[in-house]
Amino acid sequence: MKKITFILFLLSATFTYAQFTGAGEYYLLNNFTTNGVVYLSHDGDKAVRATSNSADATKFTFVSTGNTNEYNIVVHTNDGILRANSTSEIPVVSYTPGSPSTSNPNVWDVQLVPGTESDPTYNIITPKTSTPRYLVYNNNTDAIGYSGSNFTRTQWIITSTNPLSNEEFDQSSIFVSNPINNSINIKGLSSNINKVEVFNIVGKSLISAETKGLSVLNLDATSLSSGIYILKFIGANTFATRKIVKR
Repeated sequence: MKKITFILFLLSATFTYAQFTGAGEYYLLNNFTTNGVVYLSHDGDKAVRATSNSADATKFTFVSTGNTNEYNIVVHTNDGILRANSTSEIPVVSYTPGSPSTSNPNVWDVQLVPGTESDPTYNIITPKTSTPRYLVYNNNTDAIGYSGSNFTRTQWIITSTNPLSNEEFDQSSIFVSNPINNSINIKGLSSNINKVEVFNIVGKSLISAETKGLSVLNLDATSLSSGIYILKFIGANTFATRKIVKR
């Protein structure tokens, strides 16, 4: 019988949050500008830039439209979404919670920039417009708009707003097989972990399992190709992620 080595890891020590893992709340920042680090923010009417993520206005929720890898980007106050309306301005337009907009300029996709797998950056684009519109920070006008092409200032670092809660997750007991072959073996799940999901590097959910009440979980990974994946542990109020590798 093939021996499987389980690796003990501390969730708070080894998990990374500079990842996009699908629908959820995130900070977006761009550090490729001549004006220093730029956080995406809004003033109620349009997207603007901020110099830190200390305000709620820098939190954005990606809400699925119901189609794979298509999202509305909802401002934190839940009263509007970002629309790729102009190269010089991204307005906040009306939005009804629970009823995602499918209007082409309101629909966004998140695409990993090739070559950044170890330290991910992403292009945020409109996949349904006649030509893609890339969310961009404009150095010259100090404004958020869109570009018709991909370059450094269209590349964003996406970070979860939900840091790991030491109180919610038991950090000392979880074992995960890594690298994996055709199964992902997890031991020591706590009662506060409700669900485990596996995402590819661009944030598409591939495997999902409810774990409430389980301490051991074996996920069938035969459908996964060789490569890097994100294992996401989801609790009631927070989540944590870890990279895994399939041989």
